[in-house]
Formats: sequence, structure tokens, C-alpha cells
Amino acid sequence: MRILIVAEKPSQAREVARILSNGTCRKRPGKVSNFDFEYQFRNQTAQVTVTSVAGHVTRLEFAQGYRSWKMVDPVALFEAPLEKSINKGAEDLERNLKKETRNMNVLIIWTDYDREGENIGAEIVQICKSVKQRFEVLRAKFSVFTPE
Repeated sequence: MRILIVAEKPSQAREVARILSNGTCRKRPGKVSNFDFEYQFRNQTAQVTVTSVAGHVTRLEFAQGYRSWKMVDPVALFEAPLEKSINKGAEDLERNLKKETRNMNVLIIWTDYDREGENIGAEIVQICKSVKQRFEVLRAKFSVFTPE
């Protein structure tokens, strides 16, 4: 079994990996930090990779013809088409998520437990589903990083 844990920030990924691996995780070289270790999950040994994004990976904007607020009736914005794109600078993060998704069975979203964290988590799931449709998604709920 392969588990991919995605944290909201690189510092959180490092701390989650350190705690869950009891300090035995190995950091892989690369543009994006990936930490690997073995972990007992549901009574079996799993290969775990912990990685992160850096906040929002995608952005949502009005289509080109609706971006000039002086030229568009505000009521038209309720039905205006939207365009989703990868944030500038997040391309390596997206590539890393797609690469790591190919071999995993379980995705654990480890973003802040608030509305923004939920939104970032949904972005992560959408990116992963663009590569692989079938995997289990779990959500970590936390308020502080401690072994407990």
C-alpha cells in the first residue's frame, strides 16, 4: 500500500513526516520536498510519502471579457464563465503531485482545518484525480503538530 500525504506548507510536511516516521524519514532530492518512510496503517506496512503545496495551487478568474469591472454589468458576473489555471510558481508543485499520485492508493489531505485549508485540499484532490480516478481520500484534522 502506498500513501500520499499532502500538507499545506513545506514546513508542515517536514514536521508531519518527522513525527509519523519517528525521525526516520528520508528526504528525496528535487525541487519539491518529498519525505519517504514506512508506517503501520490499518494493520499493514505502508510506504508513505509526505509532500506539500504552498497554499493555493490554482486560481479562478472571470473569463477575459468579464474582467473589466467598469465595462461589465455586475449582475452578469453571477453567470459569467470562469477560468481555472495553475498559480504562477506552482507548476513544480502540480507536477510533483501528479507524479506522486500515479503510485498511491490513499491520499491524506493535511491542510489547515479551516475554510481555506478545505479549499486547498479540494484543489489537491482535483489535481490528483486528473491523473488517477480511483483512490481513497482521508482528511487529517489537527490544531497543533505534536506526536500525540
